[in-house]
Amino acid sequence: MNLFISKIHEILDKIRTFVIRYIVKSECSGEHIDNQKPKEDTEMKAYKLEQFLQDSQSDLGTGLLATRGFGFCFTLKQPHRWGKTEEGFPTLPFGGIGGKLEQNELPAASLHREAIEEVGSDVEIAEHGNEIILMDSDSIQKISLTTDLPNESLPIIIFRSPRAEAGRKPFTNVLIYTGRFTSTEIRPIDDPALIELGAELLLRLAEKPMSIKEFRQAGGKITSRIELPDDGILKPIGTAIAAARCLKTGAITSQILE
Repeated sequence: MNLFISKIHEILDKIRTFVIRYIVKSECSGEHIDNQKPKEDTEMKAYKLEQFLQDSQSDLGTGLLATRGFGFCFTLKQPHRWGKTEEGFPTLPFGGIGGKLEQNELPAASLHREAIEEVGSDVEIAEHGNEIILMDSDSIQKISLTTDLPNESLPIIIFRSPRAEAGRKPFTNVLIYTGRFTSTEIRPIDDPALIELGAELLLRLAEKPMSIKEFRQAGGKITSRIELPDDGILKPIGTAIAAARCLKTGAITSQILE
């Protein structure tokens, strides 16, 4: 019996020694469960452009970040989209050149068409590789994007924007590209005005909308084919607000226009 008990103690001592050695080794390596730090997910998620084009919950649109040598060039939206502040001042939304895709139309073709219709010039779409920005109302992340569509350009930003209009899908996937106008002579054709401004002024407007008079005093440029109210409040939407959010977080810089 004494021999049996002695053997049991011997086995327990060996087990205890093994456990102590394992704990010490784990603590020294930083892998002990009590000390383990969460690992950062450094691998970007991979998507296909086709996933966003075939999203049953989303409409599709395009937007353009472009310049003609004076910062970002946006368009002022048509008067039927204007609103009013609580004080009664008109609110004038502006955003990127672009719009809703037509049936069976691919994003790049849509952007070429919209640019000609809206400002009278085609665009050369810039290529930025496969690392792009995916964003919604709450988050911004970098993803890897590829496509099996031949010769189809990839956007630099995909903005999954919620929609509130009746009869529309819950979201719009806005595919945002950068590019250069092929013509030096651009003008507002479909929309009432061009809004041109640098990155700093865009960030200021995103934080606090300002009147047309204040905008011009701050260095902004407006080319309009209609008379605009000086007390009208400029408000970035869509592509413009997406660009402002990405600029603020450092996801993009104004150098993307170069």
